[in-house]
Amino acid sequence: MLTALAVCGASGAQLDAPSALGAVTRTRADPSTATLEAAAAQWPDRVQLLPLAQSGDGPPALIAALWLQRDTSPRLPGLLIGDAGLGRQVNGAVALEQRLARIVFAIAARIDADDAARALLSERPLYIAPRLGPLDAAAARRTFAHDFPSGWLPHGFHAAADAARPGAYPLSTPEAAALAALLAQSQDLGAFALFDERAAELPGEARERGFQVRADARLAPVAGHPLRHAREDLGMPALALDLGAEVNDDAFVQRVLELLRTLPRLELSVGALERLGPQLWQLDVSIAARVDGVWAEPGCLPEGAAIAVCAVESGVLETAACQREPGAAFEALAVRANECRLPRPSAAQSLGARLLVRAPLGATVRVAVRAPRFGECDARVTLEAR
Repeated sequence: MLTALAVCGASGAQLDAPSALGAVTRTRADPSTATLEAAAAQWPDRVQLLPLAQSGDGPPALIAALWLQRDTSPRLPGLLIGDAGLGRQVNGAVALEQRLARIVFAIAARIDADDAARALLSERPLYIAPRLGPLDAAAARRTFAHDFPSGWLPHGFHAAADAARPGAYPLSTPEAAALAALLAQSQDLGAFALFDERAAELPGEARERGFQVRADARLAPVAGHPLRHAREDLGMPALALDLGAEVNDDAFVQRVLELLRTLPRLELSVGALERLGPQLWQLDVSIAARVDGVWAEPGCLPEGAAIAVCAVESGVLETAACQREPGAAFEALAVRANECRLPRPSAAQSLGARLLVRAPLGATVRVAVRAPRFGECDARVTLEAR
């Protein structure tokens, strides 16, 4: 799983992910990196550190990967939570970057005593990046937060009150280029959540203050923001976060795990099964997108069409058709190599599929549906007369 995660430097080349980064030279005081290294050293079975990018003489931005099934790839994609590196302070004196590093340590420590957390991190990976942007706070505010393709504007075209200083072209900073490559290339990421004091300016994005969500569509969008890029360009569910001072570390951990637990996912249910011939069966299935918690807020899910793939194993998929809403006519789908492509269901409505499968009486066929960012779900059906 971890080797499949595309972590890129400024050149865009894929980097190997070390189990610990003791060899990284820190040319400035960096308490958050020390905390992450301590977690990786104490729990190498559950914490792996991945270097993202580095600019100047500061330490590289690191991603802590928490995942218990180290030798397998997850069927359900995980969540990346990061800070935009805007230098905001939490609880007066504790930088959010340092607090996120402590949260990595706290989650790793509680896995042995928390059955629910252990089960969750065996099903989905969690990636925490205490700092995604450049080390310099002013550069992060003026460049990184406006350096992504969606809505990108050159300097001088932003609102007067924006004080944006975008680069000469989109993804001009090493950190922005590395993050964009990570979001685009990794199949292990299902959603992206970002702490950013400017989050309230993103229309249609759910925002948590003290992990209480609200969406405000009246505010102007932030041009070139990484969340806009994730949702609009990559079709990834995206959530803007802000943290109230009243949230202690234990509550912080609980709410981070809740964000992971409620990530959007697919559900598959089996309907009518009819025998049409000695080895020919008509099988109806229903596919739904399950969206819970804050991810159900308007603006979290990407808009526009997306594709899901339905596959049949232990049988031959002869034909397939989809029904976009109950009572509607079925539309024929192209079948190739025992798979068909169909629209990914929306959060509000399920999608029906009618499959014509060739298999002997008594056989058990597996029907699987997968979609980018939503993962995979399946059902096994024994073919017998009903």
